[in-house]
Amino acid sequence: MVPLLLGTAVLALPKRGQRHRQLGYAYVGGLAVMLTTSFAIYRQYNGFGIFHVAAILSAATLLAGMLPVWRKRLVYNWLQLHYSFMYLSVLELYVALVDEVLVRP
Repeated sequence: MVPLLLGTAVLALPKRGQRHRQLGYAYVGGLAVMLTTSFAIYRQYNGFGIFHVAAILSAATLLAGMLPVWRKRLVYNWLQLHYSFMYLSVLELYVALVDEVLVRP
C-alpha cells in the first residue's frame, strides 16, 4: 500500500526538485521491496503463477522508468521516457489493487 500512496503523491505533486526526488526514490525502494517479497508467495498457485509474471513486468516497467534518469546523457528523450514509464508503473499498481479486491474473497 505504501508504494501506491507514494507513487500517487509523486505523480500529483510538482515535478523536479528535492521533494520529488525523495518521494520518487522512496516509491522505487518500496516497490522494489514489494516486488521482491511477491516471489515468496507460492500458496495460491503451488509455484510460479500469473502474479509472478505481473511482478516481473512491473519490475521491468520500474527499471525502464528509472534508467533514463540514471543515464540522462545517453538517452535523448529521457524525461518523456521517465514520465511515461513511471506513470505506467503506478497504473500497474492500481490495476493490481483492483485485481486483488476482485479476486480475493
